[in-house]
Amino acid sequence: MHLSVCLDQTWAIRDGLGMMGGLLFSYVASPHFDSHVKEFRLLADILNDIALTIDMALPSIMTCDWFFSELNTTMASFLHSLPLPSTYLFLTSISTLCKVACGISAG
Repeated sequence: MHLSVCLDQTWAIRDGLGMMGGLLFSYVASPHFDSHVKEFRLLADILNDIALTIDMALPSIMTCDWFFSELNTTMASFLHSLPLPSTYLFLTSISTLCKVACGISAG
């Protein structure tokens, strides 16, 4: 039962951040959509590449201890200072934010 509660919380936080990030991105970027169409298409492609790379690399990152041992102290202290419960949640949230911004930028 504990695992299902954690998974539900991870899903709610990740998707909640995606919804709030999408609203914020559309609020900030919407005045510029008409005049910078090509730039937003390029941004959408880059964000999609980032999101898919994080999604594909996430299982390898979470199972390898070398990733966490190679982090410099500044990045490691930054990750530990975040109010997120795990690195998995942080990376999936970044991936979700990239996907949401990609969807808004592209279409």
